[in-house]
Amino acid sequence: MQRLAGSLQDGIVFLPVFFRVGALFIMLPIVGDERVPPTNRVAITLMVALAVASTLNVRVAIPGTVTELALGLGLEFAFGLAIGTAVKVVFAGVELAGQIIGYQAGLAAANVIDPMSQSQKPLVSELLFLSSMLLILTLNIHHVFLRTIVASFAVVPPLGAHMSAEVSNYILELGGAVFTLAFRIAAPMIAILLLAKLGLGLIARTSPQFNIFSVGFVLLTIVGLGALYAAMPYMFATVRHELYALGGRMDWLLRLF
Repeated sequence: MQRLAGSLQDGIVFLPVFFRVGALFIMLPIVGDERVPPTNRVAITLMVALAVASTLNVRVAIPGTVTELALGLGLEFAFGLAIGTAVKVVFAGVELAGQIIGYQAGLAAANVIDPMSQSQKPLVSELLFLSSMLLILTLNIHHVFLRTIVASFAVVPPLGAHMSAEVSNYILELGGAVFTLAFRIAAPMIAILLLAKLGLGLIARTSPQFNIFSVGFVLLTIVGLGALYAAMPYMFATVRHELYALGGRMDWLLRLF
């Protein structure tokens, strides 16, 4: 009987851990991205959830009804999504910056096919996105994610999650920060391409016989690719700063719960 009660207690502890970790991993680009096969995502989530649950030394009150259990697991899932939003904001900003650069440089029609999702993605957005994922691994930011998962259970125990107005307001603020971050990342390219377009406009005004429509598009694309190569260090300095700030953002979110 004691063994059965212990197994039931372990199961009650594992379920909210699995839901919280799974929701957070959905928002993480390394694990939750659609390029990762679903079986791999589930396997990674299970392994991390088991590892985290084995370190917890807490007893969880067993819900009296299935409805209470479902509500508690739903709140755990929402809790994980809320924490992962801080990470998602950075990569949404990176992808939006890539789209802005692509439109400005005349590369809006240049797409690459993702073999996993069978969908087309803008070339510059995909380049910046994959480079940012490599930056996460290079800077060991994924360790920050794992530490945040473990720390979250010290702040909010399993089945103890709840949502508040402060959390909702902060998530809305993070949503608005996507556009600010995208502009900060794309700012060097926007400035360079604006000067290039002004130069082409001056050429068209001073030399009317010059067919700017046939040559300008090619020149703008060449300038855009060269400027992208030159601006990469400055763009990823902004991304690196945002990645280093992720730990503080997620800690702040934990304090709001």
